[in-house]
Amino acid sequence: MFEILNPLFADKDITQSSHGATFDGAAVAKYRPDETGRPQVPNGILACTIEMLHLLDENRRRYGLKYTTKADYGFTYDDAAVGKQVEIHRMNVVAQYLHYDLVYGWSEYLKHKPRIIEAGLEELWHMEAALTTVLADMRCRGVRMDTDRLEQLRAELSVLVAERERKFYAAAGRKVNLNSPMQMQALLYKPKSQGGAGITGWKLTDGGRKRVDAGETPDHSFWSTDDESLDSSRGNPIVDALMEYRETSKVYGTYVIGYLGDPDAPKSKPKPNRVFDGKVYPDFYQYGAATGRFSCREPNLQNVPSPATELGKMVRDMFIPDPGYGMIVSDYGQIELVLLAHFIGHGAMWDGFLNGIDPHTLTAAMALDLDPRALQELVNAEDREAKKKRQLYGKSINFATVYGAGIKKLASMMGCSYEQAKKFKATYDRNTPEIGEFRAQVLREARRHSMRKTGMPPHTTTIMGRVRRVPGLLSADDGLRMYSERQAFNSKIQGSSADLTKLAMVRYHEMREPDWDLLLTVHDELVIQAPLDKIDSAKACLIEAMTGPGIQKYVNLPLKVDVHVVDRWSHAK
Repeated sequence: MFEILNPLFADKDITQSSHGATFDGAAVAKYRPDETGRPQVPNGILACTIEMLHLLDENRRRYGLKYTTKADYGFTYDDAAVGKQVEIHRMNVVAQYLHYDLVYGWSEYLKHKPRIIEAGLEELWHMEAALTTVLADMRCRGVRMDTDRLEQLRAELSVLVAERERKFYAAAGRKVNLNSPMQMQALLYKPKSQGGAGITGWKLTDGGRKRVDAGETPDHSFWSTDDESLDSSRGNPIVDALMEYRETSKVYGTYVIGYLGDPDAPKSKPKPNRVFDGKVYPDFYQYGAATGRFSCREPNLQNVPSPATELGKMVRDMFIPDPGYGMIVSDYGQIELVLLAHFIGHGAMWDGFLNGIDPHTLTAAMALDLDPRALQELVNAEDREAKKKRQLYGKSINFATVYGAGIKKLASMMGCSYEQAKKFKATYDRNTPEIGEFRAQVLREARRHSMRKTGMPPHTTTIMGRVRRVPGLLSADDGLRMYSERQAFNSKIQGSSADLTKLAMVRYHEMREPDWDLLLTVHDELVIQAPLDKIDSAKACLIEAMTGPGIQKYVNLPLKVDVHVVDRWSHAK
C-alpha cells in the first residue's frame, strides 16, 4: 500500500490534513524508512486541524474530533470507542468509524482555513504547520535514557517519598489522605481553632466559583489546594512540607514509575513500561496551553523541576545522547525580560540590556535605589552580598512582574516581611514607571478590542500575532477580573516567548543535517544531539536558528543564547 502512497507523502507541495497530525505524521513515518532505516515524516505540509482550531479558540475545553463533530455539526459517532482498539471490532464497523473520521476531519480543515486567513493568522499558522512536522520527527526519534540510573532513582526516590510523607504528617499533627481534596481543604483552610492551618484561600475551585455565583458565602471547601494556590503561603510549615512531598512524589510518579511502569497498578489505571530499547518517546503538543506554550505527555517534561534543585538535576541526569553523539543544550538568556523591554521600547530595563547589565542585577538596583553599573561590577567580581541581592530582589521582583505575583508571594520569595516586600516593590515601581504604564496599556487595549464590534472578547496578541482571549477582563467579580489581568499580561510575554522558541525549532529543523536530532524542548530551552565529529557545526547551526536574522527581526534587542555541549542533560547548568 505504501508503495502506492509514497509519491503523495514525498510531494512537498501537497497539504495533508489530520486531526492530530503529530501522531499521524509519526504513524506514517514508520512505514517510510530512508536508506539508513530512519523513519521519514511526510514531506508536504502537515495541517493539524486541532492546532487550527486552537489558534481560533484557545479556551475551548475539548478538541477531540468526536467532541468538535458533535458541537459543530450535531452528529455523534463512535460511542463504542472503536478507534482505541480497532482489532476487536468487525471490519464494517471499523470502516464506518474511519469514514466519519475522514469526512469530519476534512470538514474541519475546509472550515477553519478561511477563518484563519480572515483572522490574519496565516503566517502564524504556516509556522505552526511546519512545527507539526518537527514534532512528528521528534516523536519518531525519541531520547535515550540511562536505564541503570533510572533503576537507581526508583530505589532512592521511593524512600524519599515515604520520608517526606512522614514529615508532612508531623507538620500537620495528624494523618490525612493526601489525595482527598476535601480533607486537604479542611486541613489547610479551616481556622486553627478548628484544627486547620488557618490559611486564607484566594483561588476558587470550579465548583467553588459556581457556588459563589449562586450566592453562597465561601467557607474552607470553596478553595483550591493546587500548587499555584498554595505558592503564596510558603513559609507555613504545613504548606512547605506538602509542597516538598508533592514535588518528590510527582518526580517519582512521572519520571520514574512513568517510564519504568508499575506491574502492580490497577487494570483501570495501567502504568506500562515506556522505555523501548533504551529510549522514551515523549509527545509534545503545540496546542497544549492557552498561551501557545507546549504541553507534553507520557511523560510531561514541561513540569521537570528547575535544574537548580536536587530533584531537577536527578531527572535531567537520566537523559543522555546516543552512543557516538554529543548533546547540545541551548536556552534563551532572560527571554521574557528581553521581550518585556522590547515591547516597552525604552526605560531602565531597555537601557540595561543595551549596556550589558544583567536584568536581575538591574532590578535589584532599582528596588534598593542603587547604581546598576556599580552593583553589576560587584556581581561580576563575585561579591557574595551583591549576588545575594541579585538573587533575592532581582529574580523575585522580575518573577512578580512577568507572572503577576502579589506582595505576599513576593515576601515569601524574598524571605522578608510583607511590609518590607511592599516597600521594595514600591521603590522599584517608582524607578521603573514605564513597566506599570505598559501593563496598564496592555490591559486597556485588551478591553478596547471587545468594544470595536469585532465579535471577539477582550484579548491581547503576541509578537507573532497569536491571540489570547480573556473574557474575564470585563467581569464584575474582583477576583476573576484580577486573575484575568494577570493572564492577559502574562500571555503577551509568555506567548511571545513560545512563538520565538517554536520558530527557532522550525528554523533548526530546516537547516540541520539529517543525523542532527532535535530531542527535547522545555519552555525556552532546546536539547539536540549530533555526531561527535560534527558537534561544532551542529552547535553553530542551533545558535543561528535561535538568534539569526530570520528570528532577530521580530525583536528590537539582541537575542542571546546560553549553549553547552554535554554528555547528559543535567550537566548543562
